[in-house]
Order: sequence, then structure tokens, then C-alpha cells
Amino acid sequence: MWKADRYEWGMHLVKQTVFLEVLEKVLKRDQAWLRNASLKTERALMRYYAQTLETVQEELVNLRKKLKSHGVQMIDVRQRDHYREVKVRIQGYLYTLRFLNGWIHSQCDELLLWIWTGKSTSEQNGFDVHINSERGDLHETDRHDHLYSRLDCNDDRIFVTVQERTDSQ
Repeated sequence: MWKADRYEWGMHLVKQTVFLEVLEKVLKRDQAWLRNASLKTERALMRYYAQTLETVQEELVNLRKKLKSHGVQMIDVRQRDHYREVKVRIQGYLYTLRFLNGWIHSQCDELLLWIWTGKSTSEQNGFDVHINSERGDLHETDRHDHLYSRLDCNDDRIFVTVQERTDSQ
């Protein structure tokens, strides 16, 4: 694989991992809230959340294996006021990525909707799938594809800083 391709693929895997890690944390927090809430549908909702969390965790395991097999290391993840900062090593370079919180939120919503219904927001609203697909908003519609293939991974919402080269690759 060409170095540029490895970089692009590595960045794509990192983005997917960040979104799913955030979604996992949100689902766990919401499950804890549900346990303390007095809802008539609590048992059903807890099962639904448990199944969703299991799906997200399985995808995270797959992504982490891919990251490792492609030599991509996520060094550090920190939540800042307006963004999530991720330090990652790809091809011997250390990068600092900043994901805007609003974008992460929208991607987690999109993922959750896809997990629960098999449709994206635009498909739910009845928009023309082909038009949205040309803009890159929608990807494959096969329910068995990886969940993260539904994500909008446009780089204009991520700020990347190359800090240093860490080895001689």
C-alpha cells in the first residue's frame, strides 16, 4: 500500500474509532440514567440499549484490530471545551487531530439512527438518496456493512497538526 494511501486509510480508521468511542460512552451514561429513572418501559429500553452497546463494542474491537494491523497508534485522547483532541502515530509521524464536538454529536446521532432503523437521517426524512449519495452524505445501504461506513468523514471538520517524525520509516 502506498504511503499516502496508508495515511488516508489510517486517518479514516481513527475518525471511525473516535465516533464509536464517543457513542459507546454516551450509551453507557444513558443506560445508567435509565436505571435510576422510573419509566414503565425501563426493561425494554435497557435491553435495546444493551443490544446497541454490544453492536458498538463489536465494531470497536474490529476497528482496533484494523488500526493495529495498519500500524496506526492512537496515543492519547482528551476532551477539550469545544473539541476532542486525539494524538495518533501514522507512518512514523505524530499527528494531533481535533474533532469538533458538534460534528461528533451529529455523527453519533447518525450512527445511532442507522443502528436502530437501518436508515440515515436524510433517508428518514424522505430525501432523494441518489442526490445525497453524490454529495458523499450516504454510503452503502446494505444493513450488513460496517456501521461506520455510514459516517460523514469529511476532513474539513478536523484540524490536523503534524508534530514530529518519531522514527525513520
